[in-house]
Parts: sequence; C-alpha cells; structure tokens
Amino acid sequence: MATIADLYTGATILLEEADGSYGEYELVQFDYNDGYALLWRNESIGTLQWRATSVAAASSLYQGSDLDTYLTTWYQNLPSSTKDSLSEISYPVASANSSSGSQTSILRYAATVSAYEIGCSNSSNGHYGAELDYYYTSAATSYWTRQPSSGLTRAFYYNIDESVFKQAVVTSSYGVRPTVGIAQDIEVTWDGNLGGYKLSLSSTSTQCTAPAALYLNGGAYNYGQVEPGASFTLSWDAGTGSSITGYAVYYSTSENGTYTWMKDVTGTSTTVYAPDTYSTYRYFKVKTRGSDSSLDSELSTSYRSLWTAADPANVCTAPSTLYLDDIATDITNATPGSTHTLRWTAGTGASISGYAVYYKDTGDTYYNYLGQTTSLSMTVSAPDAYSTTRSFCVSTLSSILGASSDYSSARSITTRAETVNYGVSYYDGTQWLYPTPWYYNGTGWVRPTMWYYDGSTWLPIPPLPKCSYTVEAVSGATYGFALNSDGYYESTNAGVDGSYSLCKVNIVVDGVSNMYVDCINYGESSFDYGILSNVDTTLELSNAADSTNVKQSFSGMQSADVQTVDYGVLTAGEHYIYIKYRKDDSVNSNNDSLQFKVRFV
Repeated sequence: MATIADLYTGATILLEEADGSYGEYELVQFDYNDGYALLWRNESIGTLQWRATSVAAASSLYQGSDLDTYLTTWYQNLPSSTKDSLSEISYPVASANSSSGSQTSILRYAATVSAYEIGCSNSSNGHYGAELDYYYTSAATSYWTRQPSSGLTRAFYYNIDESVFKQAVVTSSYGVRPTVGIAQDIEVTWDGNLGGYKLSLSSTSTQCTAPAALYLNGGAYNYGQVEPGASFTLSWDAGTGSSITGYAVYYSTSENGTYTWMKDVTGTSTTVYAPDTYSTYRYFKVKTRGSDSSLDSELSTSYRSLWTAADPANVCTAPSTLYLDDIATDITNATPGSTHTLRWTAGTGASISGYAVYYKDTGDTYYNYLGQTTSLSMTVSAPDAYSTTRSFCVSTLSSILGASSDYSSARSITTRAETVNYGVSYYDGTQWLYPTPWYYNGTGWVRPTMWYYDGSTWLPIPPLPKCSYTVEAVSGATYGFALNSDGYYESTNAGVDGSYSLCKVNIVVDGVSNMYVDCINYGESSFDYGILSNVDTTLELSNAADSTNVKQSFSGMQSADVQTVDYGVLTAGEHYIYIKYRKDDSVNSNNDSLQFKVRFV
C-alpha cells in the first residue's frame, strides 16, 4: 500500500467532494508544511469568481475577507471522512486581497528559494511573505495560496541560496486556488477508472491472509496417475483482508520446491492442468492479492497436487501368487495375534524398487498400509480378536513415479472363536439365574461370556433382563391374592357371593423385556371372571365389571387351562398393573377363583 510520501510530484490525488464526486488535486511534493504535503485543486476558482466585473479601482475587487469565506466554506463542505484525513486548511488567510498588473513567474532550481515582499502598507520595510510551497505558476497565471497583503504596490525579491536572484513588482491580478495539507503517511490506492490516487480514508487496510484450504474438483484430496494434460478445477476458501482484489495461482514440481506464478484470478476457482509429461508431479498453492502488492498474503500452506501416470511401457505388474506359511491357501482357526509368513512371487516391470504390503480386517472398507520390503516375504500377524478375518495383498513398487502396480489378489487369516464354559440358565420360580463357573480376572470374580452358534458363526448370548415383580394388597379391598403351592397368586374370595379380590402387581424392568401373565380362571359362565388392567393403570375398588383400562377379561370362560396375556415389550424402569377377580351374586361352587403368575422373556 502506497502513502502520500511515496508518490511523485504532480501526482493526481482524488478527494471526495460534497456532491459525492471526486475532485482532482495535484500533489506539491517538493516541500512539506509541518509533516503535511500540500494539495492544489486542479481547477482554479478563477478571478471572476472572487472579484467584481470592473477592475478600474482597488475598491471594486473581491475583498480578502469574502474570499476567505468562500474558500473556507468549500473546505467545510467536504465530507467528514475526507476532511478527517486532511490537516486544517492553511490558507487563505483573512487578510487576503488582490491587485492588478502584469504576470511574473519563478524558475526553481536546486536551491532554497523564498519570496521577499517589500513596500507593503502593513510592513514598514519589507518582510518575508509566503514560502513557495504556497505558490504555483502555470503558463498563463500565477497562483498563491493566499493573496499578498493589502496595498496597491508590492515588490518581491526571489532569493536563491540567500542571494537576490530577481526582484519583481506585483502589478497583476493573482488567482486563488483551494489548497489543503495532508499527512505524508496517509495511505492511497490507485483507481484506474478515475486516473488518480484515492485516499484510504479509514486507514484500515489490513494484510491479506492466504486461503486456508484448497480443493481439486471440489474435494480436499490430491490426484495421482492421471493422464498427462488432464484438466481439473482448482478452488479454495476465500482469504481475508480489507482490500482483496483477487488471487494468484502458483505451481511447483515438489511440495517444498520453488513455486512459480501461473495466473491471476478474480474469483475463488480456476482450471488447472496436469503436467504434459509422464511420471511428473505438479503442486498448486494460492496467495491472496491486495490492492497493493505490500498487502499480498504469503503462499497458502495448504496445497493440492496432481501427478501423471507412468509411460505404459514402464508400468509394473503385481505378484501373481501369495502364500501364507508357504501354502497358497488362506489360514483358518488361527490363534489371535499369532505370527505367520506372507510370501509372494516376484512382480514384473521397469526399475522395481521393492514391494508394499497392505491389510484390512473384518469391517474395514479400504486396505491399510502395513510396510514395504525389498525381499519377497514379510512376517505378518493374525488379528488380536476372536472370529476375525485379516486379508493381505501386495503391490510392486518402482522408482519411476506412477509405475507401481495395483494390488495383488488377497490371502487371509481368520482367527478361531472364543473358548467358553457353556451352561444353562434356570428359573427358580421367581427369576432366571446364571450358572457357575465364575473366574477371577485379576480384579474380581466375573462370569464368562455365553455364546451360541447360529449355523454360520458364534454369537454372544445376550443376558436376560434382571426383572422382578411383587404383589401388593390394595387398601380398601376386602379380599386380595395369596401365593399358593403351585407358584401362582390366587384370589382369596372363592365361594363368596357379591365379592371381589384386588391386588396391585409392582414390576421392575432392568432393560427392555417382554412381559407375560399366565392366568387360570375358574368361574361361572357370564358371572364370575378375572380382569387384568393395562400397564400403569388401575381398576375400580368395587365389584363392578370394569369397562375401562382393561387389558384382558375372562368373562364367559370357565376353564382350568393356563391362558397367557401378552403385555409386549416393557421399557426399563418401574411399572404396575391391577388384577381383580369378580364374584357375582349367584350359585357358587366354592372353587371359583383366579390364579396368575408373571414371567419375563
């Protein structure tokens, strides 16, 4: 980014005017006033704009105070953003005035030149007037940033190296041109459309940063073994900075080599090409361009690369046959982690430099690099896990870029299933229990994993949920349910007309489980029957035949057969159901009752 001090004398500076347009100013570079360069407005106000039409007498001239008001108003009307970058207007001064007569001009040499004013009515002998950084001359008119002091007769000595060079008597009219001072370190930006340097009024231009990531054909990866001259789309994340004008793309034959400029781009993508020759790398990096070269970023640390395939005459072939422990077959039932020898036949091709070995385990999508060797064998290991397959393949390497072969066919090692102590769970009348044995794992006693064979592989048997239930009497109910010798809970109102037994079954489910209620219902048809509620709902505290919240009713059934009510899957946590046996006012057999038991699967 350039500053005022970097520009040449006479450079055009563009200042925004009150109407939004840009006024042109000429930089007076050869002298500075208190750290400020002077700018002359390129259009003179003109004598007709500051004096009367008649010049017969001094009194008819535009007087200094009016001229000062005119120019000061012009300055005050500048936009505040422009004015904030300028020094205060130095001239004109309130005593400005004018006179008439012939023109004069000054030649400036490599010397100190000053103007010496004499014979002025406001000076007894003469004094130094304005320095030449307030003076400008053109072919037709001489301009000052202020008019000479009031009075009709003036004489100026022009001194060179403190010697009188020329004396001139002012007998002409002098125009006034608006002049402002501007700090030498204010930044400017070239505007080719307007043909001048714009002020960077905010002075917030920041160094650009390079794109963080680059992509080839939209992906953050590189391409290899492409055809010479193939085209790709190189794109990148936008850089940062306050004055970005575009991006520059560079290329190199190696990642850390010398990068050469390739093209400038205004957007964030462009077309690039692979090298025109076989077995050649091309790396790409991008830098962010600023409005000035000093604001350009460094090259991106990220890169994308292409490399071309080898000449077909140099391409290698992979080994034709692989062996495990000298047998050209796969290994099964291997011990996890056991070591084996992988061997292969030699590949063919130009400049073979060795072989690369790859592997993938059960569940892997791609092969993983294992290592490389110059021999025709390598020690490999079986997977560390039971019932797992590890496949191996080999690629022939060449010292010629792109000449390496594809993968060979695979050879695999499969580990045996885990050996466990199998047993059978049993039901103790309340819950399912696991058998021994246990084993000590160095920290505590644990049960072994239980497995089953599904016809093709061994799978772990999932543990049964640890579920339980209790039967609770319901407050206010005359009769309830009691556990009998068959392991069923049975109603206690058998043979009592107009009665009912009611209980609440509290359920604890540790894990997702199916719940079933096995029921034995003895009842008189259409009169006595058992009722089961939905999960987490209640039944009426009466002999009523419930019509809501009912999961199952045994109305009209008189049978000693076990009938199962399937409650489906219960989620982990605490639940409950209500169970009722309703006895109507009718003949009884003293054997009418409801028996139930809860089980989980």
